[in-house]
Amino acid sequence: MALAFGALVLTGAEGQQPPLSSDPGELNLPQAEWVKLYGPEQGINAPILMQSTYALQSKCAGAKAGGDVKFSFVVDSRGLPRNVVFEQALANEIDLLALKVILNSRFQPAMLNGAPVAVGRSAKMHLQICSEQTTDQSGKTRFTFRLRSNPEETVGDWNHSSAQANLAPIVIPPGICADREGNGFTPPTLLVHPPPPDAKGHSGKFSFKVLVDEHGVPQDLEVLKSTDPALLPQVTLCMRNLRFKPALKDGMPVPAHITEGLDITASQ
Repeated sequence: MALAFGALVLTGAEGQQPPLSSDPGELNLPQAEWVKLYGPEQGINAPILMQSTYALQSKCAGAKAGGDVKFSFVVDSRGLPRNVVFEQALANEIDLLALKVILNSRFQPAMLNGAPVAVGRSAKMHLQICSEQTTDQSGKTRFTFRLRSNPEETVGDWNHSSAQANLAPIVIPPGICADREGNGFTPPTLLVHPPPPDAKGHSGKFSFKVLVDEHGVPQDLEVLKSTDPALLPQVTLCMRNLRFKPALKDGMPVPAHITEGLDITASQ
């Protein structure tokens, strides 16, 4: 799609990653929890999706939007979704609502010979949302995003060939991250980015150190370079809507830092 005010380039900040972290949180990564994954070929009874525990708020007084989001994950032997990562995303707030829905979903676990077992699954969701704009007492504008109806979900077999999975904890404590390459570590990789901000004739070069969580969502951004302060708020929002394949440590999705850049060149 042609850009009205120039070209956007998402880079890896000149191909470099942040220096090795000295954060002690890196020494406290979750312990490995390997589980065997079963599939239809073993004769399992597939897990059954029960109603999500995410609270639905259907009244809409603002703008309406919708879209499709897809995840891969593991349903463990207790029926809990684990290792939830994006396979398809929209690079906007709909992704985050979809993530809340899947994380709050509960399943009747898969069964094999009368015993619960872990299985890999995929889920495609179609969501309809409402975006409502409010102004707080300080005059700051805020947007609230709500579901307008129950998501349309299609849950199926995992398309990965793994026979086992290293499960991340239900909640990874704040401050835990893995930034060291080698030794079973792979960094986050960009899955999808949003449309560029409206530069209105401006040009700028920006780079950020981004903490990508275990699901592939940016959580913390540190500005490393900004050549146009006027564009920085829009560029920051663009960066927050990036979606990634998360870092892996011995196959476990874990939070990790990555450096991402955004170059905007005004049209001549």
